[in-house]
Amino acid sequence: MAATRDGKMWRCQFYYKDWQGVSHKKNKRGFKTKGEAEQWERNFLQQQQKNLDINFENFVHIY
Repeated sequence: MAATRDGKMWRCQFYYKDWQGVSHKKNKRGFKTKGEAEQWERNFLQQQQKNLDINFENFVHIY
């Protein structure tokens, strides 16, 4: 978890892997507290673990 101060506000910046194993960088700014930034990151990562957006063509290709 990387919550850093950006002037008067906080931001979080981190890397995550999607369902295909591709690494992505996520950056969000404008949080009032460090705790809000860290909570947003935790919620985002939980949603990524649940969400398997895959179209049929990719499914067939992987299968």
